[in-house]
Amino acid sequence: MDQCTKTFQRTCSPPPPPNKCLTLVKDSIDCIKKKYCFQVKNSTSPGFNISIIELWNISPSTVSITPNPIKIPQLSPGMTSNWICVEYDGVIAGDQLSYSIIGHQDYAVGGGGPILCCADTITNSIKIPDCGNGNTCCKDSLQFKNLLSQGWQVNVSGCDVSVSAPQFDTCHWFTSGNPGWDDGTPVTNVIISAASGEVFTHKYTQAGTYNICINVFESTDGVNVDPCWSGKLCTTVVIDNPCDSGTCCNITQSSLDGMLQDITLLASDVECELCLSITLDSCTFARIDFGNNKIQNFDPGVDSLYCLKFTSGSVGADSIKVKIIRKNIDGTICKEANKILKYNKKCPLVSACCNVTNTEIEMKYNQVLQDAVIIDCELCLQMPLDTCTIFYINWGDNIDTIGTGDGAKYCHKYSSTSKYIVSMEILRFNDIGDPCIETTITKEYDIKECKTECDMSSIEIFNAITPNGDQVNEFLKINKIPQVCGEADIEIYNRWGQKVWSEKAYKNTWNGESNQSKPLPDGTYYLIVSFPDTNDKDKEIKTFIDLRRDN
Repeated sequence: MDQCTKTFQRTCSPPPPPNKCLTLVKDSIDCIKKKYCFQVKNSTSPGFNISIIELWNISPSTVSITPNPIKIPQLSPGMTSNWICVEYDGVIAGDQLSYSIIGHQDYAVGGGGPILCCADTITNSIKIPDCGNGNTCCKDSLQFKNLLSQGWQVNVSGCDVSVSAPQFDTCHWFTSGNPGWDDGTPVTNVIISAASGEVFTHKYTQAGTYNICINVFESTDGVNVDPCWSGKLCTTVVIDNPCDSGTCCNITQSSLDGMLQDITLLASDVECELCLSITLDSCTFARIDFGNNKIQNFDPGVDSLYCLKFTSGSVGADSIKVKIIRKNIDGTICKEANKILKYNKKCPLVSACCNVTNTEIEMKYNQVLQDAVIIDCELCLQMPLDTCTIFYINWGDNIDTIGTGDGAKYCHKYSSTSKYIVSMEILRFNDIGDPCIETTITKEYDIKECKTECDMSSIEIFNAITPNGDQVNEFLKINKIPQVCGEADIEIYNRWGQKVWSEKAYKNTWNGESNQSKPLPDGTYYLIVSFPDTNDKDKEIKTFIDLRRDN
């Protein structure tokens, strides 16, 4: 199974239909290999082909699924997939693994992401089994052989055959997801319960005698406990009548021409997205040529909407070529019909977000780099309010940040002192999502000091002031405060413990007066200096200050 490596959003145009998207048909879990396999049916309506499966809304939150999304062979509406297998981790025995399913149409020629998708609101769940060694099912080997001897229950209608085995219970398991039909059709190697009573169907292409077989074993757990008995369930069927290989070609040319009416443009005046309504029966293929080497093929059974985005600046009259065909059983074309659909495209080049030059954008955001603030190994950039812009910041130490022009401050903490080159890639997009402005600016920053705590050992506090007008020691001075400590708040108390003066973000302004601007009496006062901007809010300096007005 291929892993889908493309990245895309779950929203798509047109929006997902409210009805079911993909129906879980059956599943199987191997708790030894941590492998979960399942089959789904394409239940989209209007229908479209699905080529990508994505599991979402997964719980518990600890679980991981690999791969996800998953690329699968194209699944037509009404069809059931082959077995799809993923590996899981992050859950233990007894946990309930739950998820919903999103189905995506494959990527359109020319890019632009998935054309159609649907989100299933149904939650699917499976209990993680206990990988124990107990086995309570194996009681009677003769009874097991008797169940095998009963063979399949068979129903034959022309070349269509259906088989089932309702005689088995929860102790019995099939070693493949479908029987061997004896005509070269491959089997899927996955263990499934034989107790479901599932009906397997197959269409033969020619008359003959066929031995339909599947391997069965008995065990309490089909994956985690060794089987006690195993054997092969087989039944022979005979297809007497020749299988009609030319049904799809039994149509007149006029009738095929009439089917072209089921492929139409939603509008003849197109802005930046052309949408085509396509309905095909179970025999008809379609080939749409959009020009410029953009060709899309559609398989029988499609009933959906196909949309193609134009590049900015596409204007004028244009047309697409539509061809529908019917094929023989050997794949050769027996009939075809053609028509041309004309339309007028109007996709202007300039949008509101693109009416600016690269130079103007660079000047605007170079100022952001110029106004950067560095405190304690943390570099902060204040972004302007600019709803048109997306930017990618590389901080110069292998750390990236993605942001938008939301007017927020973006900060990064470095682990060590050094010189770092910070680069900012700036993008703007036009109305159809294509980039119209793309530029990168850089600036080097020298991160010199990385202290994580406020070191007060270097702080100088004068222990006396003499505010007598001689301009010497007139004010209480606190000097050499490290930048990381931030602003200092001070409080001054008299000998009776009464606060007589205080100031936040002290600016060396106390000259012996109270907060009421009255001179305080000479004497010794108690001083508390605190630094509220530090990580340690209790970090303080407590000391005495002597107030004397006489020399």
